[in-house]
Amino acid sequence: MFWNANVKEAARACERLTNIGQKILDEYRKKHKDKYSAAADNNSSGELIIARLDNFDYISENHRISDLLTFMLAGHETSAYTMCFFLADMAQNMAAQKKIQLEIDEAI
Repeated sequence: MFWNANVKEAARACERLTNIGQKILDEYRKKHKDKYSAAADNNSSGELIIARLDNFDYISENHRISDLLTFMLAGHETSAYTMCFFLADMAQNMAAQKKIQLEIDEAI
């Protein structure tokens, strides 16, 4: 299937995304490993997700990167969809728009 241009482009995109994930892990390890390793050892509720990923015994680094990217993309996507649904609902509900505007005006 690698003769297909779309498949080749998808493979290159996966490779680029994997490289980004590796850079994120490398940067974390370089700057924060000492700070969060104690929290990970104590299984503290205040630890970062990346610390838990880094301390988990994965089969390979690619599995670790895959989980890291899944957490990053899933968190981004769900937040974006939530905002889209909220804004679409607000666009159809003038009473709610007025109520929110009043609350914003009071806060500001």
